[in-house]
Amino acid sequence: MNPLAGLDIAPAVDVWRACGAHDDDVASLSGYAASAFGTPVNDVLPLPDEPCATMWAAYADEAARDGAAATLRRHLPHLRFAIDADTAQHPYYLAATRRGEAVPRDFDEWPGFDDPEGISLSITPTAAGHVAAIVARARPDFERLVQALTMRSAPTVIPASSGAVMVAGFVNWERVHQARRAWAAARGGDDTVAWCEEFVRLRAEPARWQDRFMLLSGGPYAAVPAHELGLHDDDWRARSILLRREHEAAHYVTKRLFGVMRNALHDELLADYSGIAVAAGRYRADWGRRVLGLSEAGALMDGGRLWNYRGSPAPLTDRAMGVLGRLAVRALDAFTTLDALRAADASDGAPLLARTAALVAIAQTPLAQLGSDTAEAALARAYHAARATMRAAVA
Repeated sequence: MNPLAGLDIAPAVDVWRACGAHDDDVASLSGYAASAFGTPVNDVLPLPDEPCATMWAAYADEAARDGAAATLRRHLPHLRFAIDADTAQHPYYLAATRRGEAVPRDFDEWPGFDDPEGISLSITPTAAGHVAAIVARARPDFERLVQALTMRSAPTVIPASSGAVMVAGFVNWERVHQARRAWAAARGGDDTVAWCEEFVRLRAEPARWQDRFMLLSGGPYAAVPAHELGLHDDDWRARSILLRREHEAAHYVTKRLFGVMRNALHDELLADYSGIAVAAGRYRADWGRRVLGLSEAGALMDGGRLWNYRGSPAPLTDRAMGVLGRLAVRALDAFTTLDALRAADASDGAPLLARTAALVAIAQTPLAQLGSDTAEAALARAYHAARATMRAAVA
């Protein structure tokens, strides 16, 4: 069902032109903005946890006892190796990450954490189930974790405006070994040849051995200084962690509800909406503009986050990016009205359903429509349609 059916919506090409697009920009912008969000796969929330959640909950319990830095280094062999361009070819690295072999006890080239006490591991509840969140208070520690766990320990530069990563498809060999022990116990003993056959079946079920978790920086969100938002440094850092956590949780929700999680403006708008609504207590369009790196008129700031979402494999031109910036500020203003609907539902005791309905509304409203004069009406229509179908799971 199309939640915008019957609404007098503006043609996308008219919206692009209203935002300053030249005729040469319209095709590339329309391709960039093509919606990937369809109908949610499930309206009963929260969704069941992914299989990896159980092991990460055990890691979190261990971290509460022994500290997160020590716990992560104990279970993630990647944190035994140097951040170096040659690490991915090291024999021990290949053995550990490709075959699940233990790293020799006397081998440890990890450069260490600048602030080991500032590493934390917790489990975040979301509409899509529980997901682990690793927070690094010191920026260098966040960058090392991203490099080690997502870039095969290569010293790739992490943009200062990037402070969160949703890690997906992470091969957890502990879960593979756990599956083998359970298989061996069920059959009354282990057998290498028989396990090879079972392993082929296991590989066909990636949810049984691939993990998903969040990596979050404890620094200011999008590298925005606290004073630009009228906040004290400590307050903004605390809010930044909340904003990042809820931002990534929103991506997690769209991935599990729609099967979509992209590095694109539409996805970032909905994730920022969710993060700001939690971190500020309500949605604030001025925060939305600043964390994307936009002026009130939609001009892109040097180094602002929006530059990270140019699209691929054919990135938008600078001129087309300027159009996106102007469209974004229109969308952010419309989110304020949407948030009033969410807040009213949340006050009636349905915060999870209300927040998820708001995300679904943004997702199901085409990007160009978010920048139109009818954006508020479109979002309200989509919100009410989503809210009418969503219901809470019975515990």
